Amino acid sequence: MNASHEWIPSQREAIPHKNEVHVWRISVPKFREIIPQLQPVLNEEERTRADRFHFDKDQESYIIAHSVLRLLLGGYAQLPSEEIEFTVNNYGKPQIVDNSLQFNLSHSGDFVLIAIANSLILGVDVEKIHTRRAKIVLAKRFFSPLEFDHLMQLASGDFVQGFFNTWTRKEAYIKAIGAGLSIPLDSFTVSLKTDSPVELIEDSVNTNAPGEWTLKHIKVNDDYAAALAVKCKEVELKLFDWLGPINLD
Repeated sequence: MNASHEWIPSQREAIPHKNEVHVWRISVPKFREIIPQLQPVLNEEERTRADRFHFDKDQESYIIAHSVLRLLLGGYAQLPSEEIEFTVNNYGKPQIVDNSLQFNLSHSGDFVLIAIANSLILGVDVEKIHTRRAKIVLAKRFFSPLEFDHLMQLASGDFVQGFFNTWTRKEAYIKAIGAGLSIPLDSFTVSLKTDSPVELIEDSVNTNAPGEWTLKHIKVNDDYAAALAVKCKEVELKLFDWLGPINLD
């Protein structure tokens, strides 16, 4: 299946097996009250970065997203969260030092998504749907010619969803590759409908990519679009709703 809509409440899971990807959904408003307990989970650099946010809402989202990331990775790796060390590649994509776990994080509006796998290259993206941001001029600039043609063929009532489906699938793929903006967004093509197969149709930079990658639509709720990209053709997706920390001792 290309889409899965069942979110399982959980606090911690065993490390994903081969070809399995865990995606965690975290509601920012639900955990604002425990930010004082979550903040110490961050390291000094992360706390400094959190302090730089001008708006409280952005700071809260950052603290929740990155503290939960540490708690989840610590649970999978069976390490204290403060012992998780990160590094970044030349384009800024983070990864864990000396560990086979792969992860990616995205947040928008009230939700954070964290995707985790064992040795699988992946990327995830979530976007709150804003009708005013679904503009033809943006699609013309950033989408491939085929994506733009498909988008313009949609019924007017499907345009906004089609726009954000395309955007999140492209972002998830770019984030998974981890090469930043060195890969033009219009150099590859993804499908855009929710009710049809989700796929990477073509990639002019890597013509073998469609046979190597899986894209999946993720249903967060009706106000959001989200997607997962995984460098693996047979992917088992499991969706979890984070219930909160087991303990913060």
